[in-house]
Amino acid sequence: MEIMDCPRLQLLIVPYCSKLASLSSSGELPVGLKQLVIKECLALNIKSLPQGLNKLNHVDKINILQCQSLVSLTASGLPAGKLESLCIRDCQSLGDLPNMQNLFALKELSLSYCSHHMPFPKEGLPTTLTSLSITVPKLCHALLQWGLPKLTSLKDLFIKGEECPHVVTFPPEGCMLPPTLTTITISGFENLRSLSILDTIHE
Repeated sequence: MEIMDCPRLQLLIVPYCSKLASLSSSGELPVGLKQLVIKECLALNIKSLPQGLNKLNHVDKINILQCQSLVSLTASGLPAGKLESLCIRDCQSLGDLPNMQNLFALKELSLSYCSHHMPFPKEGLPTTLTSLSITVPKLCHALLQWGLPKLTSLKDLFIKGEECPHVVTFPPEGCMLPPTLTTITISGFENLRSLSILDTIHE
């Protein structure tokens, strides 16, 4: 039986399947799917993420964790309609991200322990975000330059500053913070000497 033969399937969780190379031999997932969680599927590669993923209009949560062979999400894209939560963690080969500006419902975004060379999305991040967690060095630096005040709904911010030795004060000089923030967690800035949070709230 194919996954596509389960039209009522709403939640698909696939953990610890180290030999799994494909989620679906047909290259598709059920159109009614709402949540997709993949963890430690070490053999999974870009061909295994269905290229019709961006057409699944009911998906509201995607977690991709510890899939070391995953190299790109651009080909498959992401479902724009109802996706509220996206977590990508410990995918060391993942080198790019698809356009996120069309993710109008996205509220929670976590990008952790992926390739150090992963570029910041050139289109920026969705302004609908209420929670943002970034621990990828290149993304951290680019995020501060791009401008956090653009995230006008952001409430929770977690940022890890490994390999950001130039940052001695947070936020760095010239960077502002959105006034909507209720929680700020900063970690791993080895040369951080001072905080200037109250002086950098952008009204």
